Amino acid sequence: MRRLVLFIASVILFWGCEGVFDKEQPMVVLGGNQASTIDVAAEGGSFEVVFSSAMAWTSEIVAEESGSDWASVGTGSGEGNEAMQKIRVTVKKNDSKSERSAKVLIVSGTASAEVAFSQPPLPEEPEKILRLTEGSAEVGAEGGRVEVTVQFNVPYECEVAADWIHEVKAKSYEESVHVFEIDVNTVAEPRSATIQFCGNSTCIPFTVTQAAAAFDYQLSADKEKVNVPAEGTEEAVTVNVASNLSWTVVSDSEWCTVSPESGENDGSFGINVEQNLAYESRIAYVTLSSADGAMSTKVSVVQSPVYQDGGDDSWKTVEFSHRSLAFRFYCGLVRLLSYDGKCYGQCTEGTRRQAGSDKRTWRWKRT
Repeated sequence: MRRLVLFIASVILFWGCEGVFDKEQPMVVLGGNQASTIDVAAEGGSFEVVFSSAMAWTSEIVAEESGSDWASVGTGSGEGNEAMQKIRVTVKKNDSKSERSAKVLIVSGTASAEVAFSQPPLPEEPEKILRLTEGSAEVGAEGGRVEVTVQFNVPYECEVAADWIHEVKAKSYEESVHVFEIDVNTVAEPRSATIQFCGNSTCIPFTVTQAAAAFDYQLSADKEKVNVPAEGTEEAVTVNVASNLSWTVVSDSEWCTVSPESGENDGSFGINVEQNLAYESRIAYVTLSSADGAMSTKVSVVQSPVYQDGGDDSWKTVEFSHRSLAFRFYCGLVRLLSYDGKCYGQCTEGTRRQAGSDKRTWRWKRT
């Protein structure tokens, strides 16, 4: 009896197995532990699909909306086999801005099985930030400290472009406040310099401006008036300057020139005057000014005419350069005419040329 039961059980098991796996019938069955949906990381990756097929099969990626070029199967077809088979699916990185999905479709005749998978997009990179809360600072002449607050999420470096600015707080990427010590300004002019914060292929400037030192400014000339003869100057007239700042000097007349035209602190400049061929005396003003124009003083330059009128009709002796006068004879008398056509006077004696000189001496009186 016992042998009969065992025989009947064997027959039932045999016929049951033949019904499950029939090589003549199309059939695709996923493995018992095979998930029907798979989540793929945004960075991409691969996964396996385990299945069995009684007959020859093919596999493909089906994606209706996003296309299928971002995923591929390692084996696109195979023969039927009683054992479980595997195909590997490879998914590229999702650098789009939206989630995408597809499915692995395995087909054998009229039978099929599928495994769906989806992939989120890569997270957007945060905006790269490097900025200052303030762009500049003003400091008194006595110096002091300046704080610069930096907002950042990228590495950066700090560069100081002046030796009178010193960073006193060491920087690390966790800190956002830089402290700088500013030296005392001992000069009479303001100054400025730039601190550069460089990172992410760009540099952001921070400007430090410091006031000038408190100073007792001085600017004066040792002459207020210079008298020059009609012949002009053979050598420059020296004017001494007492100053503790930069200065410039300029003349308002072409016939009166100055040199040099600028200087610094104590110094001097020279005044050169051309010959006066005019009928009357003339005056020029030389202005000495501080470089910023805040202080100035003037030197007047007075030049005599080519002749001097004594106020009477008496005869006088005077020297004229023969290059500056024209001579005419009229009624036996010599009259002196300048190039501008003005008559200087009546001459009663002939000329006497001085040895080694281009000047002639005349006795004359105003007519």
